[in-house]
Amino acid sequence: MRAPPVPLPDIARADAGVAVLHRWVTAPKDQLDLADSSLETWANAPWPAGLIAVHVLVSTNGDTVLTYEQWAGAGELAAFQDNDRDTITKEITTSVPAVEEFDPLVCTLHDGSPAHPVSARAGCLVLSTYGFESLGAARAWSRVLASAEERRAGPTPGLLARHFLIGTGAGGGGVRLLDYAEWTGAHAHAAFLESGYERRCGTPTAGIIPGPARRCRAYGVLTPPLPGRTRARTW
Repeated sequence: MRAPPVPLPDIARADAGVAVLHRWVTAPKDQLDLADSSLETWANAPWPAGLIAVHVLVSTNGDTVLTYEQWAGAGELAAFQDNDRDTITKEITTSVPAVEEFDPLVCTLHDGSPAHPVSARAGCLVLSTYGFESLGAARAWSRVLASAEERRAGPTPGLLARHFLIGTGAGGGGVRLLDYAEWTGAHAHAAFLESGYERRCGTPTAGIIPGPARRCRAYGVLTPPLPGRTRARTW
């Protein structure tokens, strides 16, 4: 009997006021150990007030683990950052010998829409980050990408949804944009890149600092505990 698919993040859920994307890079042989450690750490810790969900994603190339946290608001996130973040992070990485942790992206939803009927199931998530000098530049660039999609004669084959989130790293240093896209599979995304459609549409590159981009799959998710419990529910 096949296990049910791991739920994907609901990027546009109305009760999520802020999101945090964490990225860890490790050796492919250690990737799933790191992903399991992340799930186990969150599952065994008291569930923080205001935390809606934690999704654990793994890159298809084997080198990256991502966690996507959704919080009710900035106040709840700030309280957790001040009191418990360091403990969670240390516990996640203790069991894996060599892990490189990157500055988390704290962001809010800017724009996004489904490109195909929502009944389709995403087989591949593509997360890409970019740096900009200003909030206006980040917003303008997301509008250019959205306009390029709208000008197509039909929906992009295999693209189910695309969302843009904008924020900053924990240490500041300019504005960062997360391009979160759901695809039917890796082959559809590869075909889109090979087509060069956005390049032909004149998507600007000046002043943009490209960050990492990874094809990912959902590995696990944690949600608030049931009434009367203190530990998270895990899928």
